[in-house]
Amino acid sequence: MTRVMLAAAVALAAQAATSVLAAQEPQPLTSMPIAVSAARVEYFGDAAIIQARGHVQVSMGNGVRVEGDAFSMDLSLHRFLVVGHVRLTTPSGEMDGAAYAAFLPFRREYFVPLDPAADRWTFFNGDYANPSKGRVMPGDAFFLPDLSSQRPYIVADQVTIDPTAYAKFSPATFRLLDGALTTIPLPPYVYNFSQNQHFGINALTGASIDVPYNFAGSASSLDAVHFRYDPQRKSYGSFEHHSVFGAGYAVLSLNPATQPFKQWNLLAYDRSSPASAISLETQLFTYQYGLIRPLDSNGFADVIYTQALRQSSARLELTQAYSSLLAQPALGYYGDPSHPWIPNHPFTAGVEWSGFDQHIGRTGLSYRLTSGLGMQHDVFGIRSTGAKQATSEYVSGAIYTPTYPGPFGTGLNARYQIAHAWLSFPNTIDEQVFTGTISRRLARNLVFIGSTVIDSSSTRDPNATFISPNASTGLAPQPFSTSGLPFVLNEAPGSPGATNRVYGMTFALTPSPDFQFTFGASKSAFSPVQTQFSNAPPRYQLTGDVRTRITRTLFIDVQRGYNFGWSGLWWTPYTFVVSAQ
Repeated sequence: MTRVMLAAAVALAAQAATSVLAAQEPQPLTSMPIAVSAARVEYFGDAAIIQARGHVQVSMGNGVRVEGDAFSMDLSLHRFLVVGHVRLTTPSGEMDGAAYAAFLPFRREYFVPLDPAADRWTFFNGDYANPSKGRVMPGDAFFLPDLSSQRPYIVADQVTIDPTAYAKFSPATFRLLDGALTTIPLPPYVYNFSQNQHFGINALTGASIDVPYNFAGSASSLDAVHFRYDPQRKSYGSFEHHSVFGAGYAVLSLNPATQPFKQWNLLAYDRSSPASAISLETQLFTYQYGLIRPLDSNGFADVIYTQALRQSSARLELTQAYSSLLAQPALGYYGDPSHPWIPNHPFTAGVEWSGFDQHIGRTGLSYRLTSGLGMQHDVFGIRSTGAKQATSEYVSGAIYTPTYPGPFGTGLNARYQIAHAWLSFPNTIDEQVFTGTISRRLARNLVFIGSTVIDSSSTRDPNATFISPNASTGLAPQPFSTSGLPFVLNEAPGSPGATNRVYGMTFALTPSPDFQFTFGASKSAFSPVQTQFSNAPPRYQLTGDVRTRITRTLFIDVQRGYNFGWSGLWWTPYTFVVSAQ
């Protein structure tokens, strides 16, 4: 009987030990806001730590409140602590102590009570009515990092922290350039650190300088104003909104928001099944002062359904475009002849099949095939052809090599692509693109790349084609083409064929992760005629690019080119791009 009892005791002990170990496994975080106010709240970007001192008050979404002298939260480890004259208020009562720590992934809170006597208490899963007393705690449960040698990036009076996604500082004072520049207190700022990659989707057009300011957010949304600059629009402001849900997202932008010519973008995506997805892209262009009635308005909506197949995929794409979204005016234009009324509103549909990369035996070569069918209908006529409906069929294939060892320690690779499209006007469009590169690491921080790109295209009739953002038709979508033809033919308007050969070399010097210098030289040979003051590319060009860190989280990229006087232009304008790392 004694042996039976001993065996049972051992089994129970083993089961208990197994349960304890299982309980120590981290659990998915929940979206529970943690509101912190203090005399001074600081965020240290390099350490991903928020600290607060002076009359600290912490309120959690489960009704627990903690007061103390100092607060520290590690955003990467998802744990926080409050130390010094701690007052813990829970649904089960109030307690005084020396320190309190919450390890959020493990659903555990550690507390050093002072009344009625000093002890060590552990709370499991938010059960404050039944503490486990005297239990051994982790050695770093109450470790308060010393960041006195570092300078904070953001200083505030209060912060709301969602451990899954963001921290909202209010008011936000930024210390830039390692503290050399301090801003005035600014409106609330949301720092988003969510692991959801869909927060990184960009619905804004390009700009030389873009400084975003996130003013609102949650675990599933983010709103930002952008202060931007580019050589065409100069300085302007923009707006962008993100919403994320499950495996999808929706991103809305207005760019620019402070100038008459506005572009409204909406990007949306959702996984309808593990093997299929649907996406939406809409663009609305308006010319309007503020938000009053626009002088001009046009746009399109593009829906794509993608289905995975065996070693391939199929895509159905539907596009509705409107050249004018406003009612027809009496004079044929909206108060200004430069804003004419255009009635065209083509509908475009396309189906595309795309194969996966396939190996060619043991040669090391790979290929990919693509084909599709397209149709466009416009009751007002397609371009200048007068046809109300046109169809297209196309096939394309690409073959590419691995990187082969070349002479002098170089690496060689190449890619060749050919495409042919039939249009019902009738018309045909052909394009061939060859790309070859040679590269070598000249030193530990210096890389050389040489390249040759030959783009050759031809068509029977440059005017017998149609334009659409719908890529499934086999015609180049906007903005890469203004006519539906391959881009190289747009450089030779009216010509049935054109070829552009570009030979280039690039040197990239990267002495450290904080600095990179790139120098490039290229020669372009365009036919049939490469004349100045035309759409043809410059014959010779030198480019320089410097990228360097300016703050802990921002880089600046400065670019400029030299065109040897082509079309009267010697030096290209400076381009400045400020971006996050």
